[in-house]
Amino acid sequence: MKNIMNILRPSSLKYRLFVAFIFFIFIPYFTIQIRNFSQIEKLYERQISVQNQDQLQQVASRFETLKGTVFRTAIQLEKEPDVIRLLKAGKPEGPAADMPPSDNRVEALFQEIRSKFLPDSNYVYYTIADMQGNLYTSYQLADQEHYHAFMHQEGVQQVLNGGTQASYTWAEGPIEDITGAPNRMLSFYMTIRDSGREAVGLVRISIDYQEWLRSLVSRFLIQQDYVLLDEAGSIIGRSRPNVSLPPDVIELLDSRLVPGSYVVDRSSSSLLNVAYIPSLNWYVIGQFPLEIFFGDIQQIKRQFFMSLLLPTLVFVAMTFLIASSVTKPLRLLQKRMSEITGKNFKLIGVDRYKGEVLHLANAFNQMLEDMNKMVERLKAEERQKEAMRFQVLLSQMNPHFLLNTINTIKWNALSHDDESTAEICVSLGRLLETSLNTNVELIHLKDELELVNAYVYIQNVRYDHRFEVTYEYDAAALQYALVPKFTLQPIVENSIIHGISQMK
Repeated sequence: MKNIMNILRPSSLKYRLFVAFIFFIFIPYFTIQIRNFSQIEKLYERQISVQNQDQLQQVASRFETLKGTVFRTAIQLEKEPDVIRLLKAGKPEGPAADMPPSDNRVEALFQEIRSKFLPDSNYVYYTIADMQGNLYTSYQLADQEHYHAFMHQEGVQQVLNGGTQASYTWAEGPIEDITGAPNRMLSFYMTIRDSGREAVGLVRISIDYQEWLRSLVSRFLIQQDYVLLDEAGSIIGRSRPNVSLPPDVIELLDSRLVPGSYVVDRSSSSLLNVAYIPSLNWYVIGQFPLEIFFGDIQQIKRQFFMSLLLPTLVFVAMTFLIASSVTKPLRLLQKRMSEITGKNFKLIGVDRYKGEVLHLANAFNQMLEDMNKMVERLKAEERQKEAMRFQVLLSQMNPHFLLNTINTIKWNALSHDDESTAEICVSLGRLLETSLNTNVELIHLKDELELVNAYVYIQNVRYDHRFEVTYEYDAAALQYALVPKFTLQPIVENSIIHGISQMK
């Protein structure tokens, strides 16, 4: 952590300027430019998404319209009396081209429906089956063995076994009998009933929705890829054979890719829109390659950042040059200052400097002059302090001489068995020794009382033991209380001089 702080707060002025430029100019400027680029990119993406969404809605709407037309066509077939008559009577199996004109009413209806109801009927296939084993189709059968397979299709069985409650249904899945290959189609199955509600035949209308989708989107102004998804998220149709989606498209559908919104897939550099077909619970997804609009986005980004980086590098170089022009004279002045520190504060020459550096050198010389004066003043004050310290030592030596003299008198008195004089010397020496201890200002109360006892003893000898002193205090609580030394002695002294000495 300390190393990081040292990097962020370098000591050199040049590098401080560089760090300040990085954090307060370059990073904010770079961030703003990136944000502006991202905002522009998102703005174009939203505009593309709006246009693509319109086309997706057209696909979904036209598909719903096609489904409705298929349903109405089936109802129209059920209302045709000729169709009911033909289905009841039956006809020999065979291609429609081999049938007599009088029995070719169904095929004529197919042509009428194609021209009247379904302009996109090239991708819509009709199959009608009677109950006598005959098939009528709008396409050429691959062979004549399809009736049995047709009747066993799941959609057919569902409407046959459902009774009147399930007379029609929609089913999606592969249909083989139309093109000979298992193409996936959306098929409408319905029973055809006569006026007595008896089933006389079946109709299947199949939509080759993949071919229909490819034909429809080829006419759009904005070209993109389209994919049909069922309700489970499985791909069931593509506008181009090699169109693929991101592997997590289901998660996108469940989370962000709701109808009307868009998602940018960075892996494929494409924009995804979705429209919903509610009647089938299908999704139509539009995949727009952003390279078509932006070109190579990565190349654009590289060019953008290079155009941003080159002026930045030039600016950094200019900053270093300007910083060097300022810091080089300062480093030279610093070197001269380091040399001056060992030369008794000698002044420096200012001939080589100019501008702000000259003012700095003059200020430095003025500082040296002031420091020289201050040093001389400090030397004088130090000599005065030494003289005072000597006087203090002398003043301490005289009381010690007196103390030694008192001790001499005490031992002399003891040698002559004069105990009274010796006790006086001991008490006086105790008082004098305490007064010489200048390092201690506060003493315990018990020590203060001992000093008072020493003084009282001397005065008692003087007055021939004519008075007694009694002390009354809480010894347990107060004997170690701190008091200034010689606080009680003046009180006792005044009491003796002014109170007892005048008494007879």
